[in-house]
Amino acid sequence: MPRDKQSHDPNHVVPINGAKFFCEFKLKCADSFEGEDGALNVIDFTKSSIVSLDIVDSIFEPFTRGSITVNNPYDFIEHNVMLRGDSKDILEVKLYQIDEDGTMSATQEERQLKYEFVIEDENNSISKTDRSNNFKTFSLIDVDYFKLNESIPYGKRYNGYVGDIIQQILEEFDFKIDPEKWSPGDHLIEVFPQYIIPPQGWRYSDLIKYLLRINYNKSGDGDLAVQSILKQERGTNTERGKFTLQPLTKIFHDNKKLVKESFTINDLSDSQEIKRGDGGNPNNPDPDEPVPFNEVTGPLKNTNLTSPMTRFTNEFFVNYTVSTHDPQTGVHSKETVVIEDIKEEWSRAFVEVFTCAGGLPRPNLYLDQKEKYIYKPFIMPFRHYEVLSLARAQMVSNLLFFNLQLNIDNIGDTNRRSCTFIDVFRRNQNTQTVGNDAKLLGRWFVTTVRHRFEKDRYQNVLQCVKPCIGPVSEVNRDIKGLQKKIDKDPNFNINNMYT
Repeated sequence: MPRDKQSHDPNHVVPINGAKFFCEFKLKCADSFEGEDGALNVIDFTKSSIVSLDIVDSIFEPFTRGSITVNNPYDFIEHNVMLRGDSKDILEVKLYQIDEDGTMSATQEERQLKYEFVIEDENNSISKTDRSNNFKTFSLIDVDYFKLNESIPYGKRYNGYVGDIIQQILEEFDFKIDPEKWSPGDHLIEVFPQYIIPPQGWRYSDLIKYLLRINYNKSGDGDLAVQSILKQERGTNTERGKFTLQPLTKIFHDNKKLVKESFTINDLSDSQEIKRGDGGNPNNPDPDEPVPFNEVTGPLKNTNLTSPMTRFTNEFFVNYTVSTHDPQTGVHSKETVVIEDIKEEWSRAFVEVFTCAGGLPRPNLYLDQKEKYIYKPFIMPFRHYEVLSLARAQMVSNLLFFNLQLNIDNIGDTNRRSCTFIDVFRRNQNTQTVGNDAKLLGRWFVTTVRHRFEKDRYQNVLQCVKPCIGPVSEVNRDIKGLQKKIDKDPNFNINNMYT
């Protein structure tokens, strides 16, 4: 239901990117939790006092992080609140777009950025000439992460499926789980001394990171094993977001449901949707359903595309030597995990789930002779077959996340989030861009979304990965000869060269 415009404090309604946003920033310190909020315990910042705000949403970290820089003239903050440096220093952030009349629709409410951060660190920027120009920068971590980070699992031991252990820990802290998006995995801890006994000094946050590392899900009928993504979904005004734990294969299998937005390259659009067959470029994605296209943010003027180079391939595109020792039988086992053995299953799970206008994409794995001889040791304190699965899961992640990478710097949209997919299109065909289009165009997996606010500007930086190239990827070596064919035959179609 729309909210009445009078419910929005005009001091917190500001123009950003030419639109109206409601922005609320509240700094709450120790004593505010012991009674009613007072002037000395709470600072309600206006947007004009915020120099910059960064919020980072990533699949590689279950909890959101950020930083904020605020004006601090004449040590205003120190004079009004007492920062204790513990978990009682809280910064509440709420940002969402509103209509011109000051109302907010239900859709806008779902797209809001609403967080509760613990101040982890601070840094002062002091003017040498004018104390009115002093600034303060706070490093921020999600309050839920801090709850896990301030507690020590001393004397605890865990057994069972690794995913179930993670769920047990989260529920100990009253975090909510989405059972429909939760997989316990296939790694079963059931035999002593393989029980999970956290070392002294570990915190619950350290324990969860370790459990995610040793968790795996078997995929298909073969030996392919994959890691899972632990993520906290966005909450509402009344409830915090639920946690999900899904294997990578499940996420990629559901890519058609998770694609949220389309971008076009160097082209303006006259439509709000990208439909099947639009553009005619064979390397374009081929969506079953129309994909929303933002006419303001959709066109990409500049892109930052990175291919896996020697530094990555030498370190991550390698085979593993798995060594294990059974303390009960005294048996030492040694076995290799080779990229060539999982490449076909990997391709079915992460490449063949996509479709392009010109046919099926191809895996972006250019392996030469060196991969046959490069091996890294892989050692874990579990049974041999389990360590083999963990090695395969790690190899799968390496081939996926250290593959093609795309950074997009674009006008901000609060609805963007990690663990989703985006489509990149080109509406025209150009003989000189065929090779690059095979890499650039297609469906990308969004790994990180950065929300950056600076004065009246709001930008997103999207970090994406793609494990495949389009079906038309051969670059004609004789462009002049190709142009002659085009000039000679008006019916010449470049796509016929690759079919």
